[in-house]
Amino acid sequence: MKICLVSLFHPQRTSGGIQTYCRWLIKYFEDSNIEYLYISPFDCPKILVLPVFSLRHILLKHFKTINIIWYRSWHYFFLKIALTKRLKGQDIDIVQAHCPLSALAALKIRNKLKASWPVILRLGLNVSQAEEEATNDNIKRGGVYYKKIKNLEKNAFLGVDAIIFNSFYLKDKVLKEYPDLLNKKTIVIHNGVGVVDSNRSFKEKSEVYKFINIGELSLRKNQQFLIHLIKDLSGKIPNIELHLVGQGQEHKNLKMLAKRLRVEDKIIFHGLVQDAAKLIPGKFLYLHSALEESYGIVLVEAMSHGVIPVSFAVGGAQEIIKHGYNGFLVSPGDIKTYAEIVTDFILDKEKHAVISNNAREEFRRRFDYKLMGEAVINFYKILKVS
Repeated sequence: MKICLVSLFHPQRTSGGIQTYCRWLIKYFEDSNIEYLYISPFDCPKILVLPVFSLRHILLKHFKTINIIWYRSWHYFFLKIALTKRLKGQDIDIVQAHCPLSALAALKIRNKLKASWPVILRLGLNVSQAEEEATNDNIKRGGVYYKKIKNLEKNAFLGVDAIIFNSFYLKDKVLKEYPDLLNKKTIVIHNGVGVVDSNRSFKEKSEVYKFINIGELSLRKNQQFLIHLIKDLSGKIPNIELHLVGQGQEHKNLKMLAKRLRVEDKIIFHGLVQDAAKLIPGKFLYLHSALEESYGIVLVEAMSHGVIPVSFAVGGAQEIIKHGYNGFLVSPGDIKTYAEIVTDFILDKEKHAVISNNAREEFRRRFDYKLMGEAVINFYKILKVS
C-alpha cells in the first residue's frame, strides 16, 4: 500500500495539533514499513515559495482578512503545483488530506491526472476554518469571505470519498450541519502520540508548582482565564508558575493582563517552541481553557507524561478526560471550581500521585500512536475493498 499525505504546512513544522498528528502517523508508517509520500506547498522551488510567503508576514501583518486570503490562496496554488509534479505517474492507493482546502486541491489534481485514488479528508478543525478565523477576529462572521470559506468546506466534505473525524463531538456537529454526509463513509479515530520516556516528574519539598498550557495565544484558546486563575490562586499559594507555550495575536494582551493583575512574575511566556511537548514533563498540572476544542491532542501528550489535565468540559476534551479518574472537567468560565481542583491537588499529594498514574495508564490503553495508526490503515483497507 502506498499512501500520500497532503497538507498546507511544512513537514518540519511541529508546533500544532495537526502537525503533531501527522508526525506520529508518519512514525507509525515508518515503523510498519508502509510506503508514503508527504506533499505540501513547500515542495515547490524555494525561490518561488519563500518570497510570496515572506511578503505576507512583512506587509500584511496588520491587515487580518487580506492576510488570511493571501495565506489560503497561495498555499492552495502552490499545493496544486506540488501535487501535479509529484503524483504524475505515481501508483498511489490512498490520498489523505488534512484540511478542506488541501482536500479540494487533491480532488482537483485527481481529475486533472485522470487518477482513481480515493481522497480521504482527515478532519481535526473546530467544525469550520471560517468559524475559527471569525472567532479569532481575522474575518467577519457572516461576511463575504466567511461565506466563501464555508462554501469551499461544503464542497470538500461532499467531494471526498471518506472522512476521518478526530472526535465523536466533531462528527456529530459536522453531520448536523451537513446531513448530506450521512451516507458517506466516515469513522472516528482519536489522535494518538508516542510514549516519551522521561525521568522528570513533579517532586515535593519546597519546589514551585509549575502549570503548563500549550497552544496558539488566541481568544478561542482563552489563556486570559488562566492568568485570572493564577491571580486567584497566588493569594493562597505563592509558589506557583504558569508556563504559556505558543504565539498568537493575543500575546501582547495577555502580557498586559498579567502586568495589570500583578502576576507577571508568575507567568512565563515561552513563545513558539518546536516540539513543545518536551516542556510538559516535570509540570504539576496541564491547564486547558479553550472555549471550543474538537479534540485537544495536548491533553493526550500531558497524560503520556503523567501530567494531570484539567480542562473546560468542551468538545473532544470530554472524550479524553474521565472526570475524577485521569483528569478533571470544569464548566467553561467556572474559575471558583477550577481553583478548588488545583488547590486540592496541591494539598493532597497522594491524590495527585494516583490520578497521575491513572493518566499514564489511560494513555497507554487508548491513545498510543500505534493504536491510531492501526485504525487508520484498517480504514484504508475497507475503502480499497469497497
